[in-house]
Amino acid sequence: MSEFLTNLIMSLVTGGYMGIVVSKAVAFSNLKKEALRIIRTIDTLGPKGNYFHNTERVKELPLLSSELLGLKHQGAGRELMRIFNAVNKEIYTPSEDPSLRSKILEESQVTVRKLKPSKKPLFNPFDLSL
Repeated sequence: MSEFLTNLIMSLVTGGYMGIVVSKAVAFSNLKKEALRIIRTIDTLGPKGNYFHNTERVKELPLLSSELLGLKHQGAGRELMRIFNAVNKEIYTPSEDPSLRSKILEESQVTVRKLKPSKKPLFNPFDLSL
């Protein structure tokens, strides 16, 4: 009976721990996907010429960055804020070179796709923040 109890407790502890890790990974992945979705909606073709259009949701990027920082993914949060700054600058003070806008969008998408979660907060069993 004691062996059964030991196995049951160990199963509950390891299962609970893995559930927390998976939940943290899913939260990171969802934030990353939402940031990528926002960047992909930005368009450079529109009635005003070759400038950024459909930028209403860009202001959500700092919120996503803040959420990443709250989950203790410092590198990913800073990168997302850097992307926001570059896109926002191009929205409000567009450059004369249209290829720069395409480059910003392309690099932003690549950077967001490559964002990695910080391993320490992801696997920390004592940090239950989601």
